[in-house]
This record gives sequence, structure tokens and C-alpha cells, in this order.
Amino acid sequence: MRLEKGSFCVRILAVLLVAVAAINLSVAAAEFTDAGDIQQVEAVETLVELGVLNGKGAGSFDPQGPVTRAEMCKIVTALLNGGKIPRFEDPDHPRTIFAYPDISGHWARYLIDYCHALEIISGRPNGNFDPDGTVTGREAAKMLLVTLGYSADREGYTGADWASAVDQRAEALGLYEGQGLETLAEPLDREDTAFMVYQALQAEMVNYGEAIERSDGSGWEWVEYDEATGIGETLMENKFS
Repeated sequence: MRLEKGSFCVRILAVLLVAVAAINLSVAAAEFTDAGDIQQVEAVETLVELGVLNGKGAGSFDPQGPVTRAEMCKIVTALLNGGKIPRFEDPDHPRTIFAYPDISGHWARYLIDYCHALEIISGRPNGNFDPDGTVTGREAAKMLLVTLGYSADREGYTGADWASAVDQRAEALGLYEGQGLETLAEPLDREDTAFMVYQALQAEMVNYGEAIERSDGSGWEWVEYDEATGIGETLMENKFS
């Protein structure tokens, strides 16, 4: 039987793979010294197994600990690269200029630049990025939406009304499940971040066009769409196949 992208069989297979992984993941969660404090066990286990999240020092997970803006860039980079962090730095030609003046020398400077180039993040009004500042639920949702393929410019995730535009899409995709809208301006803790990312993994990726072969056989052309259109694969299927 041939499995087509986006087919029912492919989705069932993905669910089964996650279920099988979860059997082994319970061991990983139990290894955290504060495993008893973790409420979103399945989300945490899955993301640790996929290489998207790591534990903290001394063997803990620190589920209620805050997530910084730099750490969120690391999470997004791992999502886009199948759980791995690419080697961005060339030791023979170290960079000295970065997208934001306050990230030079920061451990996440290359990850922040990577996310900036993909328009996943934006800086503070003063032109800095504030890498060690806490990330809010709404900011994290915006980053995950762009990770899924939504254009920040087209969808209005920048400018004065960015929050309402992000809320509408994120809520529709289930990224806000279990969270009240009144808490989305608050700093996001590690456990809630895990759950939001876990929901994003199950959302379908999108784009705004496709390459269509010309009828005269002369080649291909890119056809633009007015709205984001699903590609038939979830983020999990597309990046962790």
C-alpha cells in the first residue's frame, strides 16, 4: 500500500510512532529529579526525546522555571532542524556583527540571528533583542506560528495589532489550550512552553504558493496564494519524519 503525504495512513502511522515512543519516554521523564512536579508529562517526554528540550542542571527539569527569549530561539531552531542544532559558527572566521547589538557574545547569538533571518522573531522597541528577558505566551505563539510557515507580515503578526492576530490563529490551532487569554502576556514557564510546542508539532504546516508545471512542458512556475494553505504534513511529520 502506498502512503501519500497527508493521507490518513500517514497520520495514523505518526500517531502510532508517538505512542510507541511514549512507552520509552516514561523512563526519560522519571529520570528528572523533579519528575513528580511535571503535569504535562506527555509533552515534556516527547520534546525531550525529540531533542527539542533538555533538562536543567543537577538533573531537574524545572517545570515552573521561566523561559527566556534566547531559549525560545533554541527551541524553534531545534524544531526546524529535526531536533538538532546546526553548527553556525565558523571558528576560522568568527562573526562580530549580529542582528541586534545586545547579543554579541551571548551563548545564543547565532540561534537568535537564525530566527531573525527567518522573520520568526523581532526585537524590542529600543532596537535590542533582550535575550535573557522572559518570553510571554503570546510571543512564543507568534514564533511557533511563523515556524509553521505563517508569514508575520501577511498575517499581521507585526505592528500595533499583532497580539490579536496571533491570538486568533493560535487559539484556532490549539496552541492556547489550557491557558486563559489573560495569562498570555505573562512569562511562560517551561512546562507550559512544552505543551504549546507539543500542540504546534501536531498542527499542519502551511505555505503561500506552489510550483506548478506549465502545460506546454516548458518548465515550472511559482503560483502565489492569497492565504496560507496547508501542505498536508504536520510539523512533526515534516521535520521529524
